[in-house]
Amino acid sequence: MWSSQMWIARGSRRRIAVLEEPRETLFVGGKKPGAMLGAKHLEACRAFFPAARLEMLDTGHFVHAEAPGPFVELVDGWCRGVET
Repeated sequence: MWSSQMWIARGSRRRIAVLEEPRETLFVGGKKPGAMLGAKHLEACRAFFPAARLEMLDTGHFVHAEAPGPFVELVDGWCRGVET
């Protein structure tokens, strides 16, 4: 059984994560200026999710709204490939 626990210290930006069985985790970001998640964030993602995978679409901040078709294809394909 896979479980994840994350605590955020109150009044602090310090985060502690415990992954008993690291699983692949999909992060989707945009390539255009204004995107919240970019390639520069992959290292930070992997600090908490060691098997993180980052996919970038040609969008800004609202990836799912700006490119709904490619977003759904990406997430659907990823979900079909993930072992439960």
